[in-house]
Amino acid sequence: MIIRINKDSKISQIQKEFSTRFPNLKIEFFKDKNKDGQLTANEMIRDGDTRIGSIREMGHDGVYDIDGLITVAELEKNFLDIFGVYVQVFRKSGSTWLMTTTTDHLTLAEQNHIAAEQNKDIPSEGPVDAADRADLE
Repeated sequence: MIIRINKDSKISQIQKEFSTRFPNLKIEFFKDKNKDGQLTANEMIRDGDTRIGSIREMGHDGVYDIDGLITVAELEKNFLDIFGVYVQVFRKSGSTWLMTTTTDHLTLAEQNHIAAEQNKDIPSEGPVDAADRADLE
């Protein structure tokens, strides 16, 4: 997936493109307010209309090819090195989104697959067959 990012790109646009390619993952943007390298919930940018140019102090516009073979750690580092923005990848687990910090060594495809497997619906027991009912009686 080719993604174009420039100073006028909205966070919501980038998130939508990313989630279209990886439906069980999401990418969140952060502003490291205290410059400690630790991104916290209160540093997450929640306004999807925020433009990249307003949150970066360095970096530049460009095109980035995101494929399933890149690790989460590489993606997060590249977003900072190339575009000057802090991002974190989250994986869906039921109705919760988990930050992938302990599994950043996995590829985006692996993370997406894990989430898909965890979120498969457990089939409910269907109607009991008449022959099965007779066996029970």
